[in-house]
Amino acid sequence: MEAATNRGIIVMNTPGTNAMAAGELAIALMLALSRKLTVAHDSLKDGWWLLDRKRLELARALATGPRLVLLDEIAGGLTDREVPELVGTVRDLRADGMAVVWIEHIVHALVAVVDRLMCLAAGRVLAIGEPREVLRSKAVVDVYLGSTFDVDVSS
Repeated sequence: MEAATNRGIIVMNTPGTNAMAAGELAIALMLALSRKLTVAHDSLKDGWWLLDRKRLELARALATGPRLVLLDEIAGGLTDREVPELVGTVRDLRADGMAVVWIEHIVHALVAVVDRLMCLAAGRVLAIGEPREVLRSKAVVDVYLGSTFDVDVSS
């Protein structure tokens, strides 16, 4: 097993990887971003939206053909309009059979994608299970939410 890291995105290459699906998604992400490459090199960073840069980082990681992708705060800094686009990309990964472990503080992004949610505080597991159950857990509410938190996980 081989691991590589790229700014909050960690990929694990293991035997049996669905390299074709991951590679196709990587190519699609890179092609979608290629139009932005006409921007002069010196202003490239300033000419790209944060979501574009995060997609490029994800595409670079997927180009290795991983079976598992670990995402660390990938939605951080995105606007309310950009988060659903990122969620769609992560859903596509999962639909192609990619295992995704996502560490995130933007809760609505997580619950829109995950089947299971684990909430930690100070290195201790507060709750683990179906997202709606975890978010209604008294321990999670007391530590993070301060009141009941209802979210639609059907979309």
